[in-house]
Amino acid sequence: MNEQASLITSSDRLQIIDHLNLPKVNIGSEERSRKLLEPIRVSPELWRKAAEIGGRISELIDKLPNLLKDFESAKNLFGITEEVYKTRIEPFLKMPYHVLYFGVDAVVSNGEIKIVEINPQAASLGRYDEQNRQIIGEKDPNSSISPALLEAINEILPQNKRPLIISHPSNAFHANHQLLAQQIGCQIATLQDLEVSASGQIHISGKEIGLLFKQFSTNNLFDQSICPKPLFDAIQNGKVLLANSPLFPFFGDKVFLAKLAELDPMLSQYLPKMEVIRSDASSTLFKNMGKWLKGETRGGKEITLELAEYRGGWKQKVIEAIVAGDYEAAIKAIPDGLTSKTAERLKQYALDVHLHGTNSWLLQDHYPPQQVTNSDGDNLNTLLRMYFVRDNKKTPSTFIEFFAGVKSRVSAAGFTIPVRSI
Repeated sequence: MNEQASLITSSDRLQIIDHLNLPKVNIGSEERSRKLLEPIRVSPELWRKAAEIGGRISELIDKLPNLLKDFESAKNLFGITEEVYKTRIEPFLKMPYHVLYFGVDAVVSNGEIKIVEINPQAASLGRYDEQNRQIIGEKDPNSSISPALLEAINEILPQNKRPLIISHPSNAFHANHQLLAQQIGCQIATLQDLEVSASGQIHISGKEIGLLFKQFSTNNLFDQSICPKPLFDAIQNGKVLLANSPLFPFFGDKVFLAKLAELDPMLSQYLPKMEVIRSDASSTLFKNMGKWLKGETRGGKEITLELAEYRGGWKQKVIEAIVAGDYEAAIKAIPDGLTSKTAERLKQYALDVHLHGTNSWLLQDHYPPQQVTNSDGDNLNTLLRMYFVRDNKKTPSTFIEFFAGVKSRVSAAGFTIPVRSI
């Protein structure tokens, strides 16, 4: 990595560590192998900035229930429809609100950190296992993530009750969730494994459960084949704690990122240039080159598209129709018989928006991320993933790793880069 920014440094070429296997990721029924690169060094200044970001965002997280207290407030901040408010927010406003952890994704660009999204359910919490210590040694700066999570869980766990990590083998990051369960000494199960007594208490194998550590999509709560009504009622009525709260995914809404600077001006330095647009901006959308289009479909899919990659032809027409809310035009624009992954993904976006509705989108400037070069000579874009664990301390515990990939959109399904402190 060249030293265009002093926040991170490394050797010219990062070796691929192929004798250690990371948990595979199952995305869209496709199992993807992940690769590990040798660690990079992270400066104290990056850790300081990360801790500041985590502390400020953590304070805003506590305000979320108040921001969602009525439909007009929620619509202005999150761009949701009244149906979404009544079905996905109102049922949970009176239940206990707990957020134990969250993630923040950012790019390091020209020596600056720019937040690209808030991750309300960071999926790689189970990454910090014995493998990291084999690579980095005893001074692994992320080695305490599991103990910190266990401490946060125990702080709110009702007396004489057990916590349970909830995941499902079909979850893309289930292997990570299994690792996390091992590391914190907690049983892992599915929602379908749970039993509800006549008094509404939650049990598994005859043992009473006090807290469900949520590693599943909130959408599962509304599917009675996954979460039967007695279980939903028990969660809603506070018979068992749910962490993170089912309200918290709204904090990660793409359009809400543009509101953070209004809620805390000190976060402005870490935020990219961006604006919220409405459906009437669809006709001029592709005049915005060098930007990302982001939004929520409410059907479980998130839209994150670099507009330059979709300019021209049928793809542009589909995206313009999706933003305009014209489902029929979006489907019609996809060529007949085309079965590519891009076509299927855009078709699903259109269907989800058609079923659930959305009236706001985020246009976000593109910031060229700092790159690394691997031992094969590939230039890889990096993504900074910051994890924060919230407990009774004023400032959340801070953990950092990097992801890397060839494409502009970097995800956890590519390369993972552990970090060392300088």
